Amino acid sequence: MAIKVLLVEDDPTISEMIERALSRLGFEVQVAADGDAGVEAFAAFAPDVALVDGLLPKRAGADVARAIRQHPQGAQVGLILVSAVYKTGPARREAYAAGFDAIFNKPYVLGDVVRTIAELAKKYTGKTSDIAAQLGQAKRRAPKKVRTQENPRLSPRTEPETAAPSSDVPPTDEQAVLASTDEAGEIAAKDQPLLVRPGDGAALLVRLARRRATGILRFKNANAEIAFAYSKGVIVGARDTLRENQLRERLLAAGDVEPRGLLEVEARMKDRGERFLEAAIALGVLEADAAFVALEAQVAHRVARGALWPPAAVNFRQDRTEVARLFTAGVEVVDIVLEALLGYDDQALFDGFFQAHKDAPVVPTPELEPALQVLARLRPSSRLPPVMFEPDITVGAIVHRLGHSVLDELWALHRAGAWHTVRKAAAPVPRLDEDTRAHRRSKAQRTRLDARVQGALLSARGRGYYEVLGLAPSAAAIEIEKRLDALDKEFGQGAPGIDELTVGMAAARELWTIYADIRAVLLDPALRRAYDESSGEVSLKAPDLFEDERDLDMRFLQGMLAYDAGELGVAEQHFAAVLKGRPDDVDAEAFCTMARFRTSSMSAVAARAVLSALHEHEPSSLRPLLFWVDACLYAGDSQSARKVFKMAQALDPHNLEVRRRQARIEEASS
Repeated sequence: MAIKVLLVEDDPTISEMIERALSRLGFEVQVAADGDAGVEAFAAFAPDVALVDGLLPKRAGADVARAIRQHPQGAQVGLILVSAVYKTGPARREAYAAGFDAIFNKPYVLGDVVRTIAELAKKYTGKTSDIAAQLGQAKRRAPKKVRTQENPRLSPRTEPETAAPSSDVPPTDEQAVLASTDEAGEIAAKDQPLLVRPGDGAALLVRLARRRATGILRFKNANAEIAFAYSKGVIVGARDTLRENQLRERLLAAGDVEPRGLLEVEARMKDRGERFLEAAIALGVLEADAAFVALEAQVAHRVARGALWPPAAVNFRQDRTEVARLFTAGVEVVDIVLEALLGYDDQALFDGFFQAHKDAPVVPTPELEPALQVLARLRPSSRLPPVMFEPDITVGAIVHRLGHSVLDELWALHRAGAWHTVRKAAAPVPRLDEDTRAHRRSKAQRTRLDARVQGALLSARGRGYYEVLGLAPSAAAIEIEKRLDALDKEFGQGAPGIDELTVGMAAARELWTIYADIRAVLLDPALRRAYDESSGEVSLKAPDLFEDERDLDMRFLQGMLAYDAGELGVAEQHFAAVLKGRPDDVDAEAFCTMARFRTSSMSAVAARAVLSALHEHEPSSLRPLLFWVDACLYAGDSQSARKVFKMAQALDPHNLEVRRRQARIEEASS
């Protein structure tokens, strides 16, 4: 029988995310939105374990626990408290006295909670489940940067929601982003980059955490995008468009999965439509506990990449649905951001930072103490922590006393929001009536665009392809392509205002799928002929397009395995096939280039030129830089390899492949 879990949580976003996650793992979940409802649900639902928030409407979490324990069946249920306020010794003792078996401070790691649910269910009722049993027996291998109740001293500290942003942030980066927040709490996408300098991404990630934001933050440059899901200031999920950050590639690079096992996983995903982790666990390629650790590490790694993201436009939207969809695991932002910043190496940047701030006083923020604890863990020999709390100390005085070697630490702590400087606040600019009218016009335009998109979808659903386009079946292919291009300009992903959609975004995504289906069928002579012969009753659906993508993913994986095995001709064939289906795939082009170079069908000069162009095309992608380093080393040019390596290190200093290139360069230099 399934383990029954009662979730008592008043925040609908959090309850939806937790309910969905637990249900996917095979738990039977019931949700109550306040304390009184939680006590009533316990009597009716008879759960094996109850997960209770500390601060609830009508009845606090501790009172809920007491009421449950006084119930005739209350002695046979596991009680878990999740809260952001039960952190002190007296508060925790009060919680345990109320009847709780375990306490988790927010943000908590989902894998830890699942494991505790499994342990308590087995203790009180003897129930187990396949995944829960694996989690209960496995030892935790959590990344250092993820905190749980085991280390409450390093739990996140946030300023009050009403705290003003620090005044030393130039108005050209994240301050401008936050200053442009409208009444709906949204930040509009900008044409000009809002991330300009190294570390601007880190400052913005921390700033939204301190503001306890809920929504989706996106950094987007020409050919790459990364997004972070915030729930009350905690990053609970992330995604990006970089292939090197895909879970399967990270696991393969780390040696956590066997290459041939990945092929079996890909085949199962194609046959059954399962997600990667679902298929990997089902086949035994990956254990459940390792899957949770991998997911948490992936989110943390993406936060680290975001901290050093290259120049990009920024968009933030309060989208609770998207937050729930991206929910994976909660991570501690300051820890991860600070570790990423400490790995950055640019002495010219640090010297410029010193010149700009040498006479400025160091004003601590609430993040300074936990940030210094992280610094002490990462750099035990650092002499900076004792100095940072001295009253009225300036940046120049710190550097004079400790030397210029601490500049990177000062810069990292500053960009991570651990301290700021004091500047005279500019006089507030009164909000003009014209500004108000402009905002209302913008909001009305978004509403009209929502309505147009939804109307277009209603007109397209259930209709034949020619009817959707408003063309006759005898229309020439050029007419069809022109009509589709016009629809893309009006409703496509790059259409004006499309990024500002609210309720119409889901409709837009469905509309894009329909247009993609039509383009795939009517612009392919064979598929169009089959469509016409069936009188429009048989058409290519989105799942078939999805199968094509699966085939390309399979070819890419086979190409990687062949490349690693030294079968360069086979690898080139696989990647060439991928490029036919995805001409703009930077990773496939990089692999193909290196395979040709290593088989002597491309010169070193040509290979390096192609890899350099790929880097310019997608500056956020790591693989062209890594292969560029390899090409330099194959040609015996360790000096150029070191220069390119610096560029890769700036993108992702803690990446395993980056560290391997560093070792190769040192070996070649010696």
